[in-house]
Amino acid sequence: EETLRVPLVIAGPGVKAPGTPSAGVVELLDVYPTLVALCGLPAVPGLDGVSLAPMLEDPTHELGRAAFSALGREAGQIGRSLRTLRYRYTEWPDGSEELYDHDTDPHEFTNLARRAEQAPALAEMRALLAAREKPAGATAAGAGAGRRLNVLFIILDDLNAHVGAYGYEVATPNIDRLAARGRRFDHAYAQVAMCSPSRSSLLSGWRPERTDIWNNLTPVGQHLQGARPLQEHFHASGYFTGRVGKIYEGAMSDQFEWDLDDEAITAAEEPRRDDDNVKGAWWVATANDDAHEPDGARARRLAQIIEEHKDRPFFLAAGFSKPHLKWIAPKRYFDLYPPDEVRVPAEPADDLADIPAIAIKNRAQERPGVPLAGREPPGLVDDPRFRREAIAAYHATVTFADAQVGVLMETLDRLALWDSTVVVLFGDHGFHLGEHHGLFRKDTLFEEALRTPLVIAAPQVQRRGVAAEAPVELLDVYPTLVELAGLPRVAGLDGLSLVPLLRDPVARRARSGALSFRKAKPPALAVSVRTARYRYTEWPDGSEELYDHRSDPAEMRNLARDPAAREALAELRAVRAAGPATAPGGEGGGR
Repeated sequence: EETLRVPLVIAGPGVKAPGTPSAGVVELLDVYPTLVALCGLPAVPGLDGVSLAPMLEDPTHELGRAAFSALGREAGQIGRSLRTLRYRYTEWPDGSEELYDHDTDPHEFTNLARRAEQAPALAEMRALLAAREKPAGATAAGAGAGRRLNVLFIILDDLNAHVGAYGYEVATPNIDRLAARGRRFDHAYAQVAMCSPSRSSLLSGWRPERTDIWNNLTPVGQHLQGARPLQEHFHASGYFTGRVGKIYEGAMSDQFEWDLDDEAITAAEEPRRDDDNVKGAWWVATANDDAHEPDGARARRLAQIIEEHKDRPFFLAAGFSKPHLKWIAPKRYFDLYPPDEVRVPAEPADDLADIPAIAIKNRAQERPGVPLAGREPPGLVDDPRFRREAIAAYHATVTFADAQVGVLMETLDRLALWDSTVVVLFGDHGFHLGEHHGLFRKDTLFEEALRTPLVIAAPQVQRRGVAAEAPVELLDVYPTLVELAGLPRVAGLDGLSLVPLLRDPVARRARSGALSFRKAKPPALAVSVRTARYRYTEWPDGSEELYDHRSDPAEMRNLARDPAAREALAELRAVRAAGPATAPGGEGGGR
């Protein structure tokens, strides 16, 4: 308050009740339009302030808005602050927040941001700040009369839905800001909950049954003969293409063409391990600043590349390694999440009783359909204390990764590129954080492993900040970017363009569900169908799962053998048998 609040006095013939102060919240930006109005000059289009003339006529008049302030920090990231009549709320790019109640604390001595009783006020101020984002002007054709739209493609490794914009108590101010200026897809699903199969599918536009890539060791290039990788299609259309970090699976990256191919990895990065049995080694809080962590170096390198190539159309991809194991980030991010304050949802003691063993294990079972309970594999870690510590560590790396997203967003702010850039952000799949009595992994067909955030910001987005609820697939990203950029369609894509949902978040789709897959040792294939209400999974040993997300969003009660769910089961079996609503070989992005 002491550095942002200043005296503002206006005297003139139009002032009524002179000498009477106004208690309303105003900004210095308002001086320009006020002087224009008082002097009777023509209004200037595009001003961000509003005239204070109504308050000069009536000092009790309220403008009905908050005052917005900003401040640069390391790497140019922006801290943002809102002041209403009662509160000041400040959001920092490292995930920190401040909330002060000026009715009781005019000197801002007590930060209320982590007080449970202040949650409604905090949510209201967050919403006000998100609404303050100035939307870029939409154009009907996308790129408008000038050059084609740029694409900034951001993928985060193992990012599940634990993001602030998705309703979780995780500090992700930059992803939340992106969602406020674009479209958040609340039900986006990976085709396979494993890195290379998922990335190969979405970047080729082919379903995994066509790529036949089911693990991280399969050579990708030879399996995508006949496909046109996404970035190569943009290159053929005259775009500068570059990537920093992991876009395709690391060992396969050199099989694809980019104009600039930059790993930006430092020797300090520890290898990622999914199978580390030493629980205490899963996370490390470092003494580094952000720029000296590998993802921090990647963000700053890509920010430099954006600036170097801002004058021509670009397709630039950022591959952040977090929140993939190991969970490594600067200590200040871990300090945001004391394990004792982590909330762990209760699970019924018999949660495993109706889960088929094959749903967790990778081999067909001797007795098909036998439940998992009593036959749990070693990967289950049913330890409540460890689970709280692990969730805290995961959340720390999510907030750290979000801060690196902020480096890229600030670059778009500083270079005024929002009007000419499509930004897409998503995880390659989700990750289990101890659900079903101790799963810490991906490669399942449960919601936690398959659902991931998907956010698209573009000039064409209408009703910004409103979420789309319809189930969508990561396969849909390819045709969406092609359509937004106005490029020629690619024949044979399996996804459907999301552009109708960018124009209208409740638009009807030609496909009503999302399909995901898991290999249960070749050639057996398990298939999961997610509709707006249900998840149905069919296993090659004859086992089935059916979950009603209206009453059971955590998938704790398998209804496949419940007589009351017989009609729903028959309907989902039919959807599964029909396969994707659109077969491969059609028109691509416009189907």
